[in-house]
Amino acid sequence: MFEKLKESVLDHPFRTLFFALGTLLTSRMLLPAGTPERLTIAVAAPIVVAVALYAVRERRLVLRIGGAVGAVIVLVQWITPFAPDLIPEAMHGSLMLAFWATLALTTLFHILDRTAVDSEVLFASIVLYIYIALVWADAYFLLAYFDPAAFEFSAALAAGIGDPIDTTAAGLTRQDFYYFSVTTLTTLGYGDITPTTPLAEFTASIQAMAGQLYLVVIVAYLVGMRTASTWDRQRRRMDPPSPSA
Repeated sequence: MFEKLKESVLDHPFRTLFFALGTLLTSRMLLPAGTPERLTIAVAAPIVVAVALYAVRERRLVLRIGGAVGAVIVLVQWITPFAPDLIPEAMHGSLMLAFWATLALTTLFHILDRTAVDSEVLFASIVLYIYIALVWADAYFLLAYFDPAAFEFSAALAAGIGDPIDTTAAGLTRQDFYYFSVTTLTTLGYGDITPTTPLAEFTASIQAMAGQLYLVVIVAYLVGMRTASTWDRQRRRMDPPSPSA
């Protein structure tokens, strides 16, 4: 039993992290605000933090710093539903931004250090894409927190705003910025949320460029590495063994 758990979780941390992040984001986006959502996040958040740090455990400095920041983030996630005014939203958003950005850079170096493409590298590349969306989501949240005029949103979106927790002065929630970040990263953009200040426009433009560069650089890198390793294996099978001395 333990060996199977070790093989499925510890030996494949990025695969586990992918599903943990999916659970966390699904609960954020789909569950109605209230006790079920808060309980799900309270359970999923420490799992995501623990697995994310375990996945990059070979980088000891990141593990130490990320562990300290991650512990504070989990504590904030547990406290906020019961005492929403205790932790300033700016502090919470800044911690989240620093945590996701650190993990994104570490995961990028992890991918670039690999010499072959396997399932873990593929899951790491997907996780990196999710990290990019999370980094910008928290950046947008902070922009709107400090400047309520940084974004405009449609009347239909305004009608759905009602949870005072995790809401900026502009009335946009973290869920709104997760959604806006993904649509910007994929250059989809429905127009229901629009950056209106130069800094917000610049931030959104950089994310759109990052999304395209990810496909051009990282995906092309993985495809090229996979193709090269496949050709190398085929060449080795076709070449006759060298005669022994």
